[in-house]
Parts: sequence; C-alpha cells; structure tokens
Amino acid sequence: MKDFLQQYQLLITGGILGLLIFELIRSKFKPQLVFVIGVILFLLLGFTSIDNILNAATNKSILIIFMVISISNIINKYVDISSLIDKIIGKIQNPVVFLLVFGLLVAIVSSVFNNTPIVILLIPYVINKAQGFKISPSKFLIPLSYFAILGGMITIIGTSTNLVLNGLIENSNLEGFSFFDFLIPGLLVTVVGVIFIALFGKYLLPARAKINKKDFTKTRKYFIEAKIGKGSILDGKSISQSRIKEFKGVSLLELVRGKDIFNVAGSRNMILEENDRLIFSGSIEDVMTLNTNENKLELISNKRLKNDNKLEFVELSIPTNSHLDGKKIKETNFRQTYGATVLAVHRYNEELSGRIGEITLRSGDLLIVVPHDKLPDNMKTDFYLLSNNFRESKPKKTKTILGIGIGAILSCLTLGFIDLFMALGFALILLIFIGYTNLQSLQRELNLNLFAILVGSIIIGEVFMSSGLADFISGNLFAVLEPYGTSVVILSLMFFTFILTSFITNVAAVSIAFPLAFSISTSMAIDAEALFLAIAFAASAAFMTPIGYQTNLLVMAPGDYKFKDFMKIGFPLSIIYIFVVWSYLIYTY
Repeated sequence: MKDFLQQYQLLITGGILGLLIFELIRSKFKPQLVFVIGVILFLLLGFTSIDNILNAATNKSILIIFMVISISNIINKYVDISSLIDKIIGKIQNPVVFLLVFGLLVAIVSSVFNNTPIVILLIPYVINKAQGFKISPSKFLIPLSYFAILGGMITIIGTSTNLVLNGLIENSNLEGFSFFDFLIPGLLVTVVGVIFIALFGKYLLPARAKINKKDFTKTRKYFIEAKIGKGSILDGKSISQSRIKEFKGVSLLELVRGKDIFNVAGSRNMILEENDRLIFSGSIEDVMTLNTNENKLELISNKRLKNDNKLEFVELSIPTNSHLDGKKIKETNFRQTYGATVLAVHRYNEELSGRIGEITLRSGDLLIVVPHDKLPDNMKTDFYLLSNNFRESKPKKTKTILGIGIGAILSCLTLGFIDLFMALGFALILLIFIGYTNLQSLQRELNLNLFAILVGSIIIGEVFMSSGLADFISGNLFAVLEPYGTSVVILSLMFFTFILTSFITNVAAVSIAFPLAFSISTSMAIDAEALFLAIAFAASAAFMTPIGYQTNLLVMAPGDYKFKDFMKIGFPLSIIYIFVVWSYLIYTY
C-alpha cells in the first residue's frame, strides 16, 4: 500500500487538491472544515506528518497575523476613526475630490490595521457623506471596500494573505519579505486604483440605494421578534383590526404560536392572542412606533422597550470564521456568555424566518443586542462593534506614553534594530502595561477557525510541492510559455491566481499558487521575489465578485448591490491593477 501511495502520490495529491478547490467554490462547507479535512487526508496518506503540522502551527507569520488582529481591535476600541477622518476631509465639497482624499486615507489606515473593522466603522460615515453630496450611497460603498483592499497591499501586514505567503516562503528555507518590500508596488496600485475609482466610479456604479434618513441603523431591515404581553389591546383582535401591518417602515412577516408558524400574508383575519410572537422586518426605530403602552409588546426578557427610545443597544457584526458561525442563537448561551440579549438580526441576502432563538448565525450577520449592564470585554473581542456609544477613553498621560512607545518601536523597526515580529510583540507588551488590554483578552483573540485555515494553507502548499505536482504543472507551463518570455510567464501566473481568488478565499489562492511560483523560479531564470510578489498582489485582487472578500459582502446590503455591479467596476479595475503590478515587476526584476 505504501509503495502504491508513493507511486501515485502526484495523481492522488492532484485529485485531493482539485476536490478542495471545488468545495471552496461550492461553499457548502465552511472553509476551515475543508482545510482541516484536506490536512487529515494528507496525514493519513503519509504525505505530511505531525511534525510538519506542529511546525506550521508555530509559524512566525501566523503568530504575526493574530498579533496584527489584536492590535487592530484594541485601536478600534479606543479610537473613533470616522471622526478623525472627518476632521481631515469633512469640509471638502466636491465628491470626486472627497473620494480621492478619502480613498488615500482609508488605504493608509488599512495598510497597518485589519481592514474589515475599518470598513464596518466607516460604512455609516460614507452613507452620511453621500447623502450630504445628494448622491446615492451605492456610488460610495463599493469604493470604500476597494480602497481598503488596495491599502492592504502597501505593507506586509496589511492583509493576512501577505503574511501567509511570507510563512510559506520561510518554510521553504528562503528569505522572507521585509516590511517595505510591498511599499512601492502597493503605493502604485493604490494611487492608480483610487484615481480610477474616483473619476470613473460615478459612471460604472449604480445609483440604486436611496436612503433619506440620517441614522445608518435605520437603513437596514432587521429581523425582530416581539411577544404580545398581558393586558395588550392587541389580544383578541384580528391582524387586520390591529392595524400593525399599516405602520410605515414595519413589515409583519410571521406569527408564532407555540410550535406553529403562520405566514400572515394571507391571514388578515387571524385573531391575535396573549403570548403570540410577532416577527417583524424593519429598523429598531420603526418598531418603536408600535411600542406603545397599550400594545404592550415585549421585545427582550419580558421587558418592553422604553417608548422614549432611550434604551441603550449596540450594533455588532459577526467576523469571518467566528466560533458562533453555524450555531443557533439559543445554542450560544448569549445572555450568560456576553451579558446581553439579542434583539434583532440582519442578513444581507436572506429573508429570515421563525423565532429569533432559532436563527442559525453566520459570519457577516449584523446583530442588535441590549447589554444587561456595561459592555463586556469578550463582546468587544468576539465581534466588530458598529456602534460608538460604548467607545472607551484613556487619560491624556496614558495616550502620551502610548504615542511615545509606538514611535520608538516604529523607529527601531525602520532602522532594522528589530524585526516585525519583535516590533508587534513590544507593541502588545506596551498596550498591556498601560492598561489597553490584558492577557485574557488577547487569549480570546485566538480564532481557532482562522487558525485552522492558516495552518491548513501552509500544509497544503507543502504537500503540493513535495508530491511533485507543482513541478509537473510548472514544467508543462514552462514548455508552453518559455518561447514567449519571462513577462508572459509572470502575467500568466498572476491571472491564474487572480481567477482563483475571485471564487475562493485569498489565503487558499495564495497557498495553491505559491508552489507553482516556487517551482517556476527554480526551473526558469526568474527572480523568485518577482513571482512571489506577483501572486501576492493577484491573490488580493478581489474586486470582481462580492464573495471575493468580506468587505465586499459588508457593503452589498447597504449599497443594494447586485452581483453584476461588482463585475462592472471590478473587471476594469482588476485589469488596471494587474497591469500596474506586472509593469512594475518587469521593470524592477
């Protein structure tokens, strides 16, 4: 059996790799599960070992990813980024000039911080600015996502893709990237991309989202459950007599009685009873119009929302690869774990049904929750907070110490006295020392689902090379493309990676493309760094589909976008992006 596996290792590896890609595109199973199953198969077949898995798990680049995520979350907790940006560009009157300057600022911030929470925090600001210019928000929201993606390529820590690639390079006993290796090509594509979006986005983007209200929480339709309380005037009335369906901005979707769910579309004569659960779609503010003393609707824990609209609630987003993904709300022990109650749920592309507790959560879902007391630390760690009501502050002296410390760390990094890993480590120690975080909070930052994807990507890349499959593919590719020169080889590799990243995660795309780049670099007279930069940039060119990157999914609902909207602007941007990077690589290497 062992001889058989060795003899056909290349073929078996190709089959498993093809199956993994198919499942990632199909998206029936979670990405982390696909990666874990792939690693287990390779382990059982003897194509990798426990030692290799342990080495991958302790890879410095993976640790850096979690350090960057932790620092980003701490900064977002204490700094109101939208207010800072508004102080700089808030007075700009021309929308094109605004987009140019705003795009560059977002890119700079995204080059050093996790760009997903950046986009979440800036969505309300962008919508309000669009309304101020009397422009549809759908003209501004895709640009916000793209600016964050472009900025992530300015530095090695701007996106996890760059760090995963760096880990693959170091695992192959090659010298990894330095902090500034991405700087020039990253700035080139960022500047060109921002200019293109600012000048041509108004022609290529739809004017579909028409939002007139100022508060962003009113623009999203939430799925909300309310119970008819004791003594309600609704008790004994038919749905039509209650006039609930006539309230503007509120849709009554279903009625839940015991274990039965009734669609109210054809049930206007159904008699309402005490303890019936009414399922609405609308904003929290619109539902408040129903929340009168006479109606006695109980929205949380047998308590009615105050009719004066003063109940404190916070809006959250579930991150990618969250441990809550796939769990029903009632299975999460939300009240005990987070000291809060889920009031409403929003999902960008789906009409929800049934009771709130029965909803299966997914990454990207937005929640309205009501804290029972103060906002707990684990909630700040496990979610992206869209509301700024609970933003904390620190004394001026503490901020001064932080500023001096970060400045000193960056200076040492720039001068080469310490490497990136040490710089991030010192930054976290400083943040702990001055009270911005603690070890318990940092421990909660270890997202096991993301960890599984990162480790799996390294193992899959290693097996791709050790099986000989990468050499086989690159050898055949070399035979076809050699007559056309080095530039065509680099361009072909970029397009291959770009197509992959449009349909699967960019981490998966780079882990599949790296072995090909490595093999080509050993068989052809092409600088390995040029090939690695080529696949790094191509793997982050997630502009053509909403599924290519989480920030695209985040803006899809508030912008009222369709799949084709991303293609219309994303295709020309991708071509320009790839051409700029390709030209830089040909000129430099």
